[in-house]
Amino acid sequence: MNHQPVQNEPICAAFTAAILLTGSVHAAEAALLCVIRSAGAGELSGAELQNKVAVWAIGSRGSEPRRSPEELARVSRLLPAELRNVLLLPRNLRYCFVLRLLMTLPREMCARLLNRESAAIERDTCLAARAVARIAQRGKCVPRQRVHRSESQVLVA
Repeated sequence: MNHQPVQNEPICAAFTAAILLTGSVHAAEAALLCVIRSAGAGELSGAELQNKVAVWAIGSRGSEPRRSPEELARVSRLLPAELRNVLLLPRNLRYCFVLRLLMTLPREMCARLLNRESAAIERDTCLAARAVARIAQRGKCVPRQRVHRSESQVLVA
């Protein structure tokens, strides 16, 4: 199957956010398609599209299955190099990193979306930023081709 790269920047940004939030290409595609079908891609601004996709991705969360190193590598190939390490974060930290730092949503909005206290959002955003920096500093980045089992885990201490 021959895939053509998507040229629509808001759709690409929403898809990237969905991949980071869900940790899954399949779930990210489902989030994006559901939002586009319900509202129409041309009917939403870029920020509205990204926000609705994030809401769908977070709302559809279940128990996150343990990703194999192969799945992690496959998903990471779709992301810019500087975002691959975000996939190594635990889900609660990943959500805060994506919503607060990448999407720049207000803390109160993130707290409502995640059904958490604002102080917890702030704490976890800081922990996530430190963890991503620590991963990069240690050189434990998600490579394009291969990932070893030890690289698919991160300790936030």
